[in-house]
Amino acid sequence: MSVEEFRRLPKPVGDFDYELHHGELVQVTRTKKKHHVARHRLLDLLKQLPGRQGHIGIEVLSPSNTALEMYDREQFCLEHGSKEFWTVDLGRRQVRVASNDQPVKSYREGSEIPLLAFGGGGLRVSDIFSED
Repeated sequence: MSVEEFRRLPKPVGDFDYELHHGELVQVTRTKKKHHVARHRLLDLLKQLPGRQGHIGIEVLSPSNTALEMYDREQFCLEHGSKEFWTVDLGRRQVRVASNDQPVKSYREGSEIPLLAFGGGGLRVSDIFSED
């Protein structure tokens, strides 16, 4: 299936949605509220950074995600121009950052993620998981 064909599909009703994986239509469960909130909190933090350029997308793990699926998404994004791929694990309260230029590293509460792709500085992991 092409991206254009995918975009023309009607929006599904119920507890599931569709994603396009390498030209194949895949049914997935809709994100839960805590995933939605975490994604938007992190996006808001990153969008406030000075000198930010480009598009920001964040992957928040769901129980249905497999390790192979996440690795596949990471590699696809990095091979197609993404500077970094961040995976947020709500259960472990950690963020895994992969890039083509640096070794993969996981950051937990009490640490700071270096914002190399954003021109420098850092982001405290605790700010991502704050409950405010």
